[in-house]
Amino acid sequence: NTPLQALALLNDPTFLEAARAFAARVMREGSGDFSHRLEWAFHEALSRPPTAEEASELAVLHARHLERFRNDPGAAAEYLVVGLSPPPADLDPAELAAWMSVSRVVFNLHEMIARY
Repeated sequence: NTPLQALALLNDPTFLEAARAFAARVMREGSGDFSHRLEWAFHEALSRPPTAEEASELAVLHARHLERFRNDPGAAAEYLVVGLSPPPADLDPAELAAWMSVSRVVFNLHEMIARY
């Protein structure tokens, strides 16, 4: 895992679009509150539950980004249009954008990008 690799995984349009698609799945298939959805996301992506520290950090990230995107719908709209596929129209854009941010972090975990 190198800084250049992390830069690409965090900013490449393909990875942003993948994070948005995964975020939509989290919202649709992961039922319940934030913690239940986060559990679902970790099991789906990493086949394990999040640690307490991961869950805590990602809860803060989600809350911060959700507030930002609720206060600035234009920023959420701009964030969600990256990539070739259109964002889903049936999901709350601010919530989707916040989950997209969480998904990008999950996708950047070492165990997600490295094979053993």
